[in-house]
Amino acid sequence: MNEKYTSNVEWPDGQKTSDQHGTREQAEAVCSFIWEKGFGGDRKIFPQRVWVEPVDRAHDILSDGRPVSIIWADSLEHAIEIFRSAHKTTAKVHHVASKLGLLTAVPRVQE
Repeated sequence: MNEKYTSNVEWPDGQKTSDQHGTREQAEAVCSFIWEKGFGGDRKIFPQRVWVEPVDRAHDILSDGRPVSIIWADSLEHAIEIFRSAHKTTAKVHHVASKLGLLTAVPRVQE
């Protein structure tokens, strides 16, 4: 099995970039070139660090350095909290409506 790899670079301004390669050797060659010759090979902007990792372990990095998976986890947690809040509100409305006699029996539709 030919595992793919990414070459990863962290630039002086904190930005992180990566490219996918067909082999580890290709990714290492890109990292070596950038480390030795800088951005575009012009020897003006050099990275803070470079590294290689298999694609299955590689992940997109946000500009603040957090992996995208953190954002997904935060979004899911937020969505769950909204659902819980809506569920509590619905339960309160149902309770008040039943106390006021506003609920009527609605037949279930058979699927």
